[in-house]
Amino acid sequence: MHKNGHFGLSLLLSSPFILVFLLLELYIVSALFLFLILIWSGLPDVDIYLQRYDNVSFSSYPIRYWHWIPVLLLSVIIMNFFGNYINKVPKNYKLESVTHRGLTHSLWFSLAFGLILSILTTIALLVILLIEIYFETDIFMMLNFALDIHYLLLILLMFVIGILSVGFHCAGDVFTPTGIHYLTPRSDYGYTLDQFYAKNEVANRSALPFGVILVSYSVFVGLSFGEINTIYLIGSFILLCILIIPLWVLFVRTGIGKVFYYIYDLFN
Repeated sequence: MHKNGHFGLSLLLSSPFILVFLLLELYIVSALFLFLILIWSGLPDVDIYLQRYDNVSFSSYPIRYWHWIPVLLLSVIIMNFFGNYINKVPKNYKLESVTHRGLTHSLWFSLAFGLILSILTTIALLVILLIEIYFETDIFMMLNFALDIHYLLLILLMFVIGILSVGFHCAGDVFTPTGIHYLTPRSDYGYTLDQFYAKNEVANRSALPFGVILVSYSVFVGLSFGEINTIYLIGSFILLCILIIPLWVLFVRTGIGKVFYYIYDLFN
């Protein structure tokens, strides 16, 4: 899928999490979660740019890509560790270069990205705490009050966001014929649902409106909870979650989507 397609699918897959946060009245957290997930919806495709270089190193990569080196190296460390316990997972893999839909589209990259985000969040919280102590401000307390969650949960949240931002992207690539390998850095044909090509215009254009529909309904359910019959609210949301991806695939694979966008483009 292309960038706009991944953006829409990430929006769609974020909906259940948004609903949970709203039900817990964590409004700032829900906004932060959705914002970061969407910002990083295309993150694994950084390999399109990284594959241009022969090796993963500070001397090879331009400065704008340096921050990906520790993420990639940590991904390999995590993968090699679990390779000792999981069959078909490399345990002596040496990272030389990056290929498209390889390491960056794996479980290990998502774990590494999540870990680094949680570490950076921890460092940022410690700095804020030191500033508060040294300058006798209330920044740390105000942050804790605004987010309404314990700082340890914030660190965990960033870890989860890191994993899901990569995971949601990979979920989109599973619909394409090439697919992905979740557990290895291989970039040949992997696990796939083989529903449409990555360049499919209808799939990429329609992912956003379908995502908007579900996330909008999740916001409605979250804000209406307690005012409307709970069974109807939650039941209808679960039903929509079950049906919306098959409906999206039906829209893409049949002539419905092509006809719709032909008419849409005709009047715009």
